[in-house]
Amino acid sequence: MSFWPGVPSFVDGQIISAEGHLNRLARAERFLFGLAMGSQFPLASRRTVELYDTYRTVWEGAIRHRRDILILECRFYSPVSNQFQARVKYGDTVVMETAPVTVAGAETKTFTSDLTAYGLTDGQFYEVTVEVRTPAGHCLECYAIPLQISEMDAVTYPELASFAEGDTPTAADWNALSEYASALWEATRNPRPPFPGRWAKHTSVSTELLWAGMHHRAERLRYQVWRKKDETTYKIRIYARGVLIREITDATPPVYTPENSASPFPDSDLYYPYTEDLDISGLGIGVGDTYIVRIEGTEGENPLDQYAKGIVDYVYEVPGDPISAPGWYTLPDWSHGDVVHGNAGEPRVQWLRDNLIWLTSRLGMVNPACHVRYDDAAKRPFEFWSERRWRWLHYYSRSGDEPTLLYYFGGEWQEEPLSAEQDYSWHTLDLDSIDGLAVGRRYMIRGCKYAFEDTDT
Repeated sequence: MSFWPGVPSFVDGQIISAEGHLNRLARAERFLFGLAMGSQFPLASRRTVELYDTYRTVWEGAIRHRRDILILECRFYSPVSNQFQARVKYGDTVVMETAPVTVAGAETKTFTSDLTAYGLTDGQFYEVTVEVRTPAGHCLECYAIPLQISEMDAVTYPELASFAEGDTPTAADWNALSEYASALWEATRNPRPPFPGRWAKHTSVSTELLWAGMHHRAERLRYQVWRKKDETTYKIRIYARGVLIREITDATPPVYTPENSASPFPDSDLYYPYTEDLDISGLGIGVGDTYIVRIEGTEGENPLDQYAKGIVDYVYEVPGDPISAPGWYTLPDWSHGDVVHGNAGEPRVQWLRDNLIWLTSRLGMVNPACHVRYDDAAKRPFEFWSERRWRWLHYYSRSGDEPTLLYYFGGEWQEEPLSAEQDYSWHTLDLDSIDGLAVGRRYMIRGCKYAFEDTDT
């Protein structure tokens, strides 16, 4: 998935080639299908309770500037009708300040801002801050949860011919298919942030492990969490769209895998691991909708224990096995001498057209921000988790950091020390240079503040 196969070009009067034209276009669509059905990471967030008439920071992270429109999607809550106002900073520059919006109860609001007026540099990394206030004054119970912080472009697609049986498509009609596929690729080749692992040292004040905004693309939710063995009354609960989909108790059998049984997990003998893929297809979430993933723990028996009671390594969407993709047409390999059918008979050229339209609603065509690393937990180093998609890894290290990439391969965990020659700076690593770190393989990064995969340096 790291390398776009490209699309063919058509010329009037040219004989359509099975390999040079139709199969090449089919390969491009299969490539895009792989991106659409690949793993989907949420925006890790938090619930910031108690707001004031002055701005309070509710989210911190970074973004690699690529697109012209900034999107902020935020969940607000007020026990009575109240106004909320949000602003977003890139570094010290305010790039969005919303008008006050009135909220009663819990509501999700979406805001956009045109970034072209701020002199931002394409490809530059910017630290991002989201701030929220309640203009009418202090509100003890009000809260805000950012669910999406991303950039996008307004994409224009060419009009596609019907390719009905008996039509005589022109070179322009055929080229429109290629142009449409290229536009989809350009819109979806965005930097990809990893998931920031979370931990909680529960007290009577807070039992929250994670709030996250997930853009729905696939039918299963994959997670890995850890629960402290001696906390026999401690429970971990996982919610999707407000529905409890898993409760983990002392009676829940732990799930050991070769990956989570190995050495990169400090003090793993103190914890039970739990991991599985949960079916969320019955929750009625529309493709492209944003829903909240919430993971919480109960208070536990020893609130002052120095060890975290619950740890979240990762949570993200994955397709089922086998992959279910209603509306997608499995494309053939055309051969020399095949009859090129339109919308009747097989194989049909119209499948190429219909698949492009299907992909438009499925691909994640936004450039998302990366949450800042969480503070190091007692006895547990901070980790970013990802599944490899692109070639280049960009990461930011601070003074004293010892960034390391780790992945399970060949029956054991492999460790790749990362460069940190200059403190407080961005570094780039070619993931193709890491033996065994194939596309789709899960890996973790320790000791950096931010990280992104990208298609270029």
